[in-house]
Amino acid sequence: MRKAVVVLALTLFMGGLAMAQKPPILPEPSAVPPAAQPGQTPPPPPPAQAPGIPPPPMQTPPPPAPPLEVVATAEKAVETVKEAKPFFTAGKIWQTINPKGGIELKGAVVYEGRIVAVLKFDPVTGTVLPEGFTTPARNISVPPELLRKEHERVIREIVVLDGAEYREPERCWVVPLSFKGKIVGRVKISDDGRFIIPDYPAEHEAGIR
Repeated sequence: MRKAVVVLALTLFMGGLAMAQKPPILPEPSAVPPAAQPGQTPPPPPPAQAPGIPPPPMQTPPPPAPPLEVVATAEKAVETVKEAKPFFTAGKIWQTINPKGGIELKGAVVYEGRIVAVLKFDPVTGTVLPEGFTTPARNISVPPELLRKEHERVIREIVVLDGAEYREPERCWVVPLSFKGKIVGRVKISDDGRFIIPDYPAEHEAGIR
């Protein structure tokens, strides 16, 4: 009995440790301003501008982090994705039309309930495709159950590459995912290397957000 209690306690401890090590998802900014609290007077509206008087200058956004500090977080960004990778799961599969007019099958890589990367599959064979590759297929031939199994297998065997590119307009790191020598997806990380950024366009396209 005592041995069983020790094993249970050790299992709970290791599970809690694993949960504590999971990288966080970047919190979404609130689109709605907070309501005034009871007893508080809402701020007055800005005064109307008199004709001929230019409006006051708009507030500028906070400056980005110093370049050298951002560059120093590349390894942290890669490590964050590697820590999250064991918790990646296969999400929704949906289809779109690619620029060639062919059907494109997409499978979500899900982390903490959010899509963080997208895989593309051949509609005929179900093979995962490298980024940038499109097919002219006009019909889906791969059975749904086979596609689902391949989706899950790729996510289990996917490899986080030891490198990241920086995208200045978005102020984020992008870490590629590889499967059998092919780059098949990318995960975005905040410029401090700490937060995983959901793939908002993919969530919208898949109809889950």
